[in-house]
Amino acid sequence: MSGHIFRSVNPYTQQLLRTYELHTPEQVDDIIYRSHNAFQNFRNTSFAERAQKAQRLGEILQTRKEEFARIISTEMGKTILQSRAEIQKSADCCFYYAANGEKLLQPKHYDVPGGKCYILYQPLGPILLIQPYNFPFWLPIKACVPHLLAGNTILLKHAYNVPECASTLEEITSEAGFQDEFLNMFVESSDTKPVIADPRVAGVSLTGSEKAGSIVGRIAGEHLKKSVLELGGSDPYIVLEDADINYAVSQLITGRLATQRQVCISPKIVFVMDTMHD
Repeated sequence: MSGHIFRSVNPYTQQLLRTYELHTPEQVDDIIYRSHNAFQNFRNTSFAERAQKAQRLGEILQTRKEEFARIISTEMGKTILQSRAEIQKSADCCFYYAANGEKLLQPKHYDVPGGKCYILYQPLGPILLIQPYNFPFWLPIKACVPHLLAGNTILLKHAYNVPECASTLEEITSEAGFQDEFLNMFVESSDTKPVIADPRVAGVSLTGSEKAGSIVGRIAGEHLKKSVLELGGSDPYIVLEDADINYAVSQLITGRLATQRQVCISPKIVFVMDTMHD
């Protein structure tokens, strides 16, 4: 990260792949305007139309899996096998919500003493996604597809060291039919405060550190914005007496070391029965 650019750098070779100009405040304002303007129409489209676009996005991911996997491995650094699995998981996410989203969004009715109540799912508006580098396709896809199928529009603020992944995501969502419904913005983390505060932005979803979550949560709270914060974990790995030790060890190593240990759900503490400890 340097000056007014994001740098796409191969972490193995330190080769500079490409630079991306950061958006100016005026450009950011235009991106928010486009997202909010698109929402006015998109919220009224049929679920079938949104699902068709999500299905198409999944097909693009699956068909061009090798291309996108190489972008991940080259820019972010994980192995090509892990990158291929990430792209396939992203495609499967699109297929799942395209097939099941309408059912998940159906109103729910409940009888209560003295009357009835119901839960109604309605689109809110542009949603800001603040995403990390460790799963540069999966985490934005996982967050954006349910929102898009619900009728919201997306503003993506991706990690500074995966700008090509961010740019590619905007390209393929547009190819799938989501145009101003999915827009990427190149801004520093410190410049997201006015985006969250903007009255046209309805909410924010962050995946990242506890420190980042506390900052974003505070800003969202100050402006009464809905927020989802997916932060770090303290996940246990438990080995019981009937476990296959070789398999248990292999899975523990894989889970703990995947993506250079930068996985919020990786095992952080191991519980082993006394009889199995040695």
